[in-house]
Amino acid sequence: MTTDRGTKKGEKGMTLVEVLFALLILTFISLATLELFSLSVAQSLGAYSRTDLSYRAERVVEAVRLQAALAQRDPATNNADCCPLAATGTPNVLPVTDNCSAFWGDNGAGVWQPGAPFTLSYTVTPGALGRVVTVEAVPNSGGSRYIGSVSSAKAVRYVAQIQ
Repeated sequence: MTTDRGTKKGEKGMTLVEVLFALLILTFISLATLELFSLSVAQSLGAYSRTDLSYRAERVVEAVRLQAALAQRDPATNNADCCPLAATGTPNVLPVTDNCSAFWGDNGAGVWQPGAPFTLSYTVTPGALGRVVTVEAVPNSGGSRYIGSVSSAKAVRYVAQIQ
């Protein structure tokens, strides 16, 4: 039998406790899902910073390789102030001098910019078959930096051999 409201006798709706319990479970599941999203964003930012540092380190090696080839062909074209090729034992931090920002900047090798969120340095050492160039790209810890806290631990060491 049905009552005036169209429901069967003895049938009841959900109680307030059941609704609150269902909302509590939904809240926990939503928070866990949002945490996964935030972790994936942090991982993506860390991967972006490492990719950017690797790309810039590779560009430094290519600029040093080009300078070495030009200096071999015509020693007058050697840009020793901005791109030292001799093995000094101390890392050359880019830009080597303020006058070298054009060489290493956007109009030159395209690896350095003022206020960059990273520090680039390279070392040239003699090797068995030529010179070995080691580039270290390290994110800045203060000032201008990559977005994300995970990025500060991403450093890249890129090693190449040139003639």
